[in-house]
Formats: sequence, structure tokens, C-alpha cells
Amino acid sequence: MRKYFSYSSARILRKFSIPLILILVVIQVAISCAPKNLVSQPDTAQSSDTPSAYPIVDPSQNSTSFEFNQGAAMLPASQNDLAGLSNAPRYNIDLRINFEERSFEGRSQVDYTNNEDVDLNILFFRLLPNGGRSYGSGSLTVNRVLVDGEPVQSQLSEHGTVLAVPLTVNLSPSDSVQITFDFVGQVPDAGRDGEDSNGYGIFSYNQDVMALAGWYPILAVYDEDGWNLDPVSSIGDSVYSGIAFYNLLVTAPEDLVIVTTGVEVGREGTADAVNAQFVSGPVRDFFLIMSPEYQVETSSVN
Repeated sequence: MRKYFSYSSARILRKFSIPLILILVVIQVAISCAPKNLVSQPDTAQSSDTPSAYPIVDPSQNSTSFEFNQGAAMLPASQNDLAGLSNAPRYNIDLRINFEERSFEGRSQVDYTNNEDVDLNILFFRLLPNGGRSYGSGSLTVNRVLVDGEPVQSQLSEHGTVLAVPLTVNLSPSDSVQITFDFVGQVPDAGRDGEDSNGYGIFSYNQDVMALAGWYPILAVYDEDGWNLDPVSSIGDSVYSGIAFYNLLVTAPEDLVIVTTGVEVGREGTADAVNAQFVSGPVRDFFLIMSPEYQVETSSVN
């Protein structure tokens, strides 16, 4: 048996020794089967309907469209593949970047269709920055979870890297559900916390560059052996996740140049910030890296 792991575009970013770097994105690579474990007893519990200390982000209140247009991120010859992926998970995420504080907050709406051949009464999401190791010393906290608009009591386990979301009814094969998260994250700062806090540098701030890998609650993989809830790796690939589509609205300081998975499809400015919308084709995760020092050069190859 072989698994297909995401080779995150952030893996190449071990050190940020120069202010201007070229981002290479390698979406997918096959590696040998890694160990996995089934559901374990939780080591900590979290009340997911605890009021957030941050303003609630609501995508419906944003003037930028939140309609999916995956084709915009795909070559014309590949757009025919979309019909066969109609049941892939879809992430609608509204993200606000606080570059000065090395932090972010957001709301994620995940539309999930049960593509398995068994009923599911629980879904598992990964909070990878809490696992340390390749993610360094940052954090990702979920303040509230909704299932089809209703608050539920979720539970943390695996040292804060696994969030169990109970479903209000059994999800039969081909049935769908929407999971909504309010979340906040803190990014380790190499200047303040030291180089050793950075891990791989894939979730870090260093020399005016902030990298965000695994920054949102990521749906865990379910296969013939059950849910894959492995600890965060200290070497090798840092995320195992399934194919999904992403629609991301980012609010950030106006001078920040953001490089992401997918393509930018819209932008509007405010007095001191910019709202930019990005969409992806079928990918295994969504990576961002940003700096006020970046410059943009674009070319098409083949």
C-alpha cells in the first residue's frame, strides 16, 4: 500500500536568509506508507462554543464574492476533471492577517460530503501548528465549532493536534454537512523566540517574511484503516491530507505582498488594508507566504 502525501510548498523554506526569495510549489509526491493510529482517548478537552476574544469573521459580510471558481486556477485542458471531483471537500476561508503581531484570525466553512461506504458520526480535523517539531513553537486555537449552523462541543486530543467534531446526525454515504470554525493563530518569531522555534520555517516569521503552512483546521484522512491521526513529524513531510478545493479571502496590510497556492481572482482596497481573493483547483493544502519586501515577476512556461 502506498499513500500520497502533500509535498508542501513551504518545505523548501528552511531559512529566510535573504529578503527576496523565489517560491517553488511542488504539489504532490508519493512516499512510502507512514505509521498511523486510530482514535485515541483525548488528553485535553476544549469547549468549542467558548466566546472568541476576537471579532467573529463572517464571509457573508464581505463585499468580495465568495463564489467558487476553481476553473480560474486550472489550465483549460484540466477543467474537464472538475466533474469527477464534485464531492471533494470545499474550504471557504475568511482570513485576517496581523503582520505586526505575527498572528491571524479567521473563519473556515468546510463543505464535506461523505465519500466513504460507511456512516460517519464524527469528523476529525488536524491543528498541525500545535504539534511543534516541523511547525516550530506556534499555535492554532479553535474558539467555536458549528455543524450545519448549530454549536457543538468538540474535543481535543493528541496534544492539541486533533479536533474531534461530533455530528448531530449520522452522515450516510453521499450525504453532506457544513462545519464552521472560528480560529486564531500565533506564528513563532525567529527574532524574538530564536531560530530554534522555527522548526522547518514553514510556520514562522523571520526577516520580514511570514510563512503559513497548516494554519487552518485541516480535515483528517479517512481510509480503509480508519482516521489517520499521526503525530506531527519532526522530519519528512509535514502534512497528510486529501484533495480539496479552496476559496480564500485575505484581509491584510496594503503593503504586504502575498504568495499563495492557487491564483488571485479579485482585489479591493480599504483605507489601510486590502482584501484579496484566491481560489485553487484540486490541491492537498493551501500555503501562504508574505512580506512587504517581495516583488512580483510572472511568466508562463509550456
